[in-house]
Amino acid sequence: MASTKHDRAWQIERWFARHADGDFVFADRDSTYAVLGPASRPGPIIYTTKRHAIGRAIGESRNGSKLGLIAHRGLPHAADLTWIRKVVAGQRVFFLGDLDPADLLIFAWLRLRLRPTRLTHLGISDSYLAALKAKVPPSFHIRYSPTEEASLRLLAEAFADWPAVVGPQCAALVEQQKKIELEAVVSALGSAGPLLGPVLKPPRAGRAPR
Repeated sequence: MASTKHDRAWQIERWFARHADGDFVFADRDSTYAVLGPASRPGPIIYTTKRHAIGRAIGESRNGSKLGLIAHRGLPHAADLTWIRKVVAGQRVFFLGDLDPADLLIFAWLRLRLRPTRLTHLGISDSYLAALKAKVPPSFHIRYSPTEEASLRLLAEAFADWPAVVGPQCAALVEQQKKIELEAVVSALGSAGPLLGPVLKPPRAGRAPR
């Protein structure tokens, strides 16, 4: 039987529950989300697992005050979906996280769970790095852990269009089991402020997630 949208989300939840190590964690319910409302509607709002990097980017950017933010590490709990849906309803919402299996699966889960709100995967992807003119050297790449390597099968099942979403160069890194963290992009750029540029003016290249 073909997987339904609900089945795919449940598969991701089960993986995180069974592999609570590294980045495969649920967002701690005793730890607060960072939430900022956008200056105007609709959005844009960034959903990110990289609270400190994006918080720093907002502080360094002249236009950071225009953006909304929902930030927390890990996969959200189902109990948090009610208020997250209310915050993002009717807004333009972008996901920004690492190029690794955990954040790709978190994006896939949110894309399923937040419908009908459209969630656009901004980065890390080929189009995002191109918009930033960021060149991340191979020395900044990180090899996958055994759990990340094992999660690639689930990634293919639960997020079948991930190669088109991230673009061919980033897809090749995933297949080579090498990840890029958002902090590596900051290091390559020399500052965090530019991270927000593609959010305010999304790149045209690449396929838009559905």
